[in-house]
Amino acid sequence: MGILNWALISQAAELSAVHHIQIELIPEASELIGRNDITIKTDRTEIIEFRLTERARHIEVQVDKNSRNFKFENGRLRLMLEPHEMSGELQVTIHYAAKFDDPVPVQPTNMDNPGFGVTATISEKGSFLLAGAGWYPELVGSPASYRVTVTAPAA
Repeated sequence: MGILNWALISQAAELSAVHHIQIELIPEASELIGRNDITIKTDRTEIIEFRLTERARHIEVQVDKNSRNFKFENGRLRLMLEPHEMSGELQVTIHYAAKFDDPVPVQPTNMDNPGFGVTATISEKGSFLLAGAGWYPELVGSPASYRVTVTAPAA
């Protein structure tokens, strides 16, 4: 298995977050298994919300290492915070799996879209995960930094 690390930065508003994302690509199953350890600085926030692909399954959430109930629908994962969690720093961990198997055109006829209409695919021929595909839990409305580790079979 090869490992690749890189850091990404995004911008937004109220909360702030540091994401440590670990994903494993399983090409023969078109699957991604992920874990996102997120350090979140909160300021009187009652609900935190993440965008995550609707394809996600086997979702587990922990807040400060304790299992937590959550609501997941329409690509939104929502957590209600306890009063003592609404101000300060939280450690949220989200485990999940998702299948990404968008068909890739063999002979594309239109070159206007460099992704050829594919948002996310994982296969033995290669993998492509568009930023907007929801392949990782993204905290809504927060500036964030990302450290991503990808584990995949050697080519």
